[in-house]
Amino acid sequence: MKVSIVSRSGREVIKGGLELSDSATVADLQEAIHRRTKKFYPSRQRLTLPLPPGSKERPIVLNYKKNLKEYCDGNLDNLTVVFKDLGPQVSYRTLFFCEYLGPLVLYPVFYYFPVYKFFGYKGERIIHPVQTYALYYWCFHYFKRIMETFFVHRFSHATSPLSNVFRNCAYYWTFGSYIAYYVNHPLYTPVSDLQMKIGFGFGLVCQLANFYCHMLLRNLRRPDGNGGYQIPSGFLFNIVTCANYTTEIYQWLGFNTATQTVAGYVFLVVATSIMTNWALAKHRRLKKLFDGKDGRPKYPRRWNGTLKAGIEIVCRNHRGHIIDGKGFTIRILSVAPGKAKAIREALHFAANFSSCPITIESDAAAVVSAIKDSNPVPDWEIVPVMADIKHLCPPWLVFLHA
Repeated sequence: MKVSIVSRSGREVIKGGLELSDSATVADLQEAIHRRTKKFYPSRQRLTLPLPPGSKERPIVLNYKKNLKEYCDGNLDNLTVVFKDLGPQVSYRTLFFCEYLGPLVLYPVFYYFPVYKFFGYKGERIIHPVQTYALYYWCFHYFKRIMETFFVHRFSHATSPLSNVFRNCAYYWTFGSYIAYYVNHPLYTPVSDLQMKIGFGFGLVCQLANFYCHMLLRNLRRPDGNGGYQIPSGFLFNIVTCANYTTEIYQWLGFNTATQTVAGYVFLVVATSIMTNWALAKHRRLKKLFDGKDGRPKYPRRWNGTLKAGIEIVCRNHRGHIIDGKGFTIRILSVAPGKAKAIREALHFAANFSSCPITIESDAAAVVSAIKDSNPVPDWEIVPVMADIKHLCPPWLVFLHA
């Protein structure tokens, strides 16, 4: 197979193209480009299919896992791809570590060292308790972020442009120094003890909630970062699409309630506007992807906190003939609790036929697996329902996954 590599202007990137085997994948093509150019390593490449002249559609990006023949249109011996150089790349872990390390290091400098003498302040500095607690809160937050970067987050994209390191570091390091300067200033006036305790207490609860949200998001992806888009559910994700951003905003609201500085509130407004745009974009993308058509699930309504689900229980005899059944609706927070409650109702219904061997069939693979094999419960919200199910199960009952 011959693959022609062209730029978006139509110029050949590799003279004469590349000869690859018929079984070559997109990843093989990227490696071949790297071997010929030496400069463009795979994560720096963006390969797409060419668009017809005048087309305003988005080009199809080649998936590195797929075979090149899947992108051939009729002619299996020739393929033309459009190459774009994404520029120097760094891993997301490197990016996040650099941007979070700055605030973690810079903030204590304003607390521990006499930096204010360089700004013309010659008087004695008195450290208030709120300033000490603010230091602990701040350092805990960014230490948590760094630990999550290395041990919790699973990234769908392996790399990010190098330029993002400078942009993100400028944002975090500048705001970190800006807030630290005013919170630790010798002329800082502390808030009341009650307001400080409410602010830091609320903020710490939000930090823990934020960590739990990140754990839920982690479980939506496989360890290699793949898994595609999923509908997040459970905990605050039943109310808002991006609960991780919500808890992030509220934890900074708690910090600013306790410290009360203009610098802190400026950061809160800027961060809120950025995360709001991210959240709205993700919400629109998920609603578009999960539209309920062609077998795709429909993205559930948010904000009301509950979903209305219809449950149908069908009873068949050993020949497969329907002999009884019932249907009803329930309010649920997410899909998994609805599946578990359906099984529990089926067990209650099966009690009418206790003299016969019974098999219960459900399409809830995770719930059935948890019942049969004592695997971990897939959702904390169904723990009491699972306890009821195990109590109702007679030893001769058989569970099947449909």
